[in-house]
Amino acid sequence: MEGEEEDKPVPLVPSLRKAWQQLKTLDVSLILMLVLEKSISGGGFAALLTIFNPYVTTTFNYSNNHSLYIITVTSVGVGIFSIGVVALFVFAKLGTIIPASRTFPLSLILCLALFILSYPLPLISSQVPVKSADNPDGCDVSNPKFLWLGMVAVLTGTAMPFSLISQDTIYSRVLEGLDQNIMQAAYVMIEDVALAAVPAIATFCFKKWSPAGFWSGCAVVMVIALALWVPVYRKLRHGKEIGN
Repeated sequence: MEGEEEDKPVPLVPSLRKAWQQLKTLDVSLILMLVLEKSISGGGFAALLTIFNPYVTTTFNYSNNHSLYIITVTSVGVGIFSIGVVALFVFAKLGTIIPASRTFPLSLILCLALFILSYPLPLISSQVPVKSADNPDGCDVSNPKFLWLGMVAVLTGTAMPFSLISQDTIYSRVLEGLDQNIMQAAYVMIEDVALAAVPAIATFCFKKWSPAGFWSGCAVVMVIALALWVPVYRKLRHGKEIGN
């Protein structure tokens, strides 16, 4: 009977009440800002991934099979750079050299760099023809095309692990000493809501304002995220939840 008592699940309502009591002991504004930052950064990656595949297949001067090959190679490049960054955290103790409060804004700066550096390229700032019966060749700007793909692989592949590792580190340390099950679930749930909404929003904006407008909008969002991080950094530094 004792074993059966121990195996009973924790009732939901008391668990939520306990989480609420714990939440009141924290800086709620800091928690909300961290959630907002996670939604912005995760949404930014989702937006880029949403438009990347269809943009390559509908505009580049390649067959569908070749376009798929290019997409695959670029995705592998993103993965390789991501693994490289994670390896630095694991083997070179990068997290002790650069604190999480700085690696997260670094990820935003890398994303912003992608949008700013690639904006002057013709396939972003100019009106790019879509492949069709009247224009079977689509976009034929080879060199800038591969420069853009290289930027996506290097900058996105580097920014993603910086963002994910630093956010989880900061949030866990802010909640240190508390029961994190529900709080972590809420953190992930809010991000999932953003990730579910972003593809539809990104597709609408991309169609309405073209690549140039979409790229400009993403750059503005990254700038806003960086500006919002300033008060978060001050709170973290003042509270000493993480390193400076």
